[in-house]
Amino acid sequence: MTLHPSARAKALRRHLPDLLRELERAGQTELWTRSSSSDSLSSRAAQLGVTRAHQSGTEFAGSVYVTIELPHERSGGMVASTGDALAHWLERWVREPEQSDNLTKLERSGVRECHLFVLVPGFTTAPFSAVDLLLRDAAPLPTIPILLPPPVSHIWTMSTWSSGDVFRWCAADGWRRSKKDFDIEAP
Repeated sequence: MTLHPSARAKALRRHLPDLLRELERAGQTELWTRSSSSDSLSSRAAQLGVTRAHQSGTEFAGSVYVTIELPHERSGGMVASTGDALAHWLERWVREPEQSDNLTKLERSGVRECHLFVLVPGFTTAPFSAVDLLLRDAAPLPTIPILLPPPVSHIWTMSTWSSGDVFRWCAADGWRRSKKDFDIEAP
């Protein structure tokens, strides 16, 4: 299932199960939505933010796999030989008004070293040129410094995907990369 980026999770949780049951009862395994459609299922799906639905086999009965409809410039592109796109994006991102609460919390800590960790989900507004670096194993490091706003002294970033590395910047050491190493044992 593909959703429009503005789809609301609460509405989907509330209304999507009934819509999917109706599609299944109607034997409809593919749905492309249009809000102006005369087909009530298509119209209802569009109101929920569904742009496309497709039923296929799965190992887990009842599973619904959701992706977000992304513009082409955010889902693919040229792959650079340096990681500079990540530095450019982080430098802009950390200064966005939506991040001011992070900076305020760090400022209140009163400590000399303030580390900001940026976890980038698979469906992000970050440009492909930055996301690609976070998804690729052994992607090139940025070659340029990043100017961090006070009080941030270190910035760490990684994607939520299992692939890719953790990138870290601080003025003293420059750019560094670490492997993601998740060894979780069951209790």
